[in-house]
Amino acid sequence: MFEDEGGSYAGRMMETHWSQESLFRALAMEGTGWLLLDYDGTIAPFVPNRMEARPAPGLGELVADIVAQRRTRVVFVTGRPCRELLEVSGFPTGLEIWGCHGREYLDTSGALRIVGVNLQQQQALAEAAAATRDAIAQVSVEEKTGCVAVHWRSCARADWAALEAQTMGLWAEPAHSSGLLIKSFDGGLELCTPGRTKGDAIRELLGHAEQIPPVAFLGDDLTDEDGFAALGARGLSVLVRNEPRRTRANLRLTMPEGIQEFLHRWKITLQGSIQS
Repeated sequence: MFEDEGGSYAGRMMETHWSQESLFRALAMEGTGWLLLDYDGTIAPFVPNRMEARPAPGLGELVADIVAQRRTRVVFVTGRPCRELLEVSGFPTGLEIWGCHGREYLDTSGALRIVGVNLQQQQALAEAAAATRDAIAQVSVEEKTGCVAVHWRSCARADWAALEAQTMGLWAEPAHSSGLLIKSFDGGLELCTPGRTKGDAIRELLGHAEQIPPVAFLGDDLTDEDGFAALGARGLSVLVRNEPRRTRANLRLTMPEGIQEFLHRWKITLQGSIQS
């Protein structure tokens, strides 16, 4: 269920290659940690209608239990808009969320901050979204801060390559003229402003902290690789994926069994520190 590439624990501040064992030893010693989580594909299985993506059975409850312990800083780092994640997931308000690949930040008080998007680019994105809706009726077009995403997961898989090519053709000109980037993800494409990624969100989290406890970032998609790179040797990067692929992560977990086991172990490790 776990695929762990190893690594020994020789004191948290000296750690250069984290493993699940060194992470949980550090959690037990310090009694606190940071848990950074992607949502789609990590906590919630992919579904044809993205607005019906709910946490896998048991995972939502585990996250809620970890939050309730008040020993873990839980931060979602997601491609979704922050408030949409709360709506879809059913998680209570008061969560800390970096949304839209680091372009939105929702703090625990509910205050929303927008980062790194200018009006010209936002207009180009709106025009690209409208053109895509007009030209490709069968896909789902999502507009969010600094980004347009086209989802074809609900379409027949045999049509995915043609839909990708058609979308790329529509987006080539606005990407060139407005300095936007085209990025692929599992089941779609994004047209987005440059300069912000999940890695930027994680670097900001780390950079604002005086002390960093044991930390793990769990994600499934290529967009999460920026986050793995940003975390580097300061924590455990976890790829949530049933099939192996090249990754910067230290550890791969299956979905949902592997991640459920990981979160349960996180919970009981810190529960033990509370009782002691």
